[in-house]
Amino acid sequence: KKLFFSVMCFSAAVSFAEGDVKIGGYDKTYKAHMYYEGADVAQNYKESLTWLKKSAEQGDAYAQYKLGSMYYGGEGVAQNYKEAFKWTKKSAEQGDAEAQLMLGVMYYKGWGVAQNNKETLKWYKKSAEQGNAMAQFVLGLTYYNGNGVEQNNKEAFKWFKKAAKQGNEEARKIMDEYNLKY
Repeated sequence: KKLFFSVMCFSAAVSFAEGDVKIGGYDKTYKAHMYYEGADVAQNYKESLTWLKKSAEQGDAYAQYKLGSMYYGGEGVAQNYKEAFKWTKKSAEQGDAEAQLMLGVMYYKGWGVAQNNKETLKWYKKSAEQGNAMAQFVLGLTYYNGNGVEQNNKEAFKWFKKAAKQGNEEARKIMDEYNLKY
């Protein structure tokens, strides 16, 4: 759970820093972020949740992703894996790579949805193919360990290499352990 939550928090910060969140006027998602982080206002998860819901209901993929993470972590709301899954899936279906990775984890762990290896692999791949280094690493582990798929070192090391090239330290350690270049 800690890795999952860390991935969510990191990706939210990256999305905001990369400009995925519209900044200007009284944009709901921006307000939600301000309250979540305590940026220029007192930190208030409940207020953040209010603004995220408004944006998420209007189809904002970032807001859907962040709302899912708040339900997952119980921030400003009672922890609810089904609601976390619902909002994460909406974001993932819009192509958000971080949400796709999280959705894969939720299918793998059975959090808010029945455990499903086929769906796990599908969402890990979608995220990894968009260049998400953490998803590439996780997909490599999936193939390396044969978690819900036939064990396949060639496929595993293909994804480890991609993740290592992007700086994923765990993938680099594995590649170094086998004396493989990345």
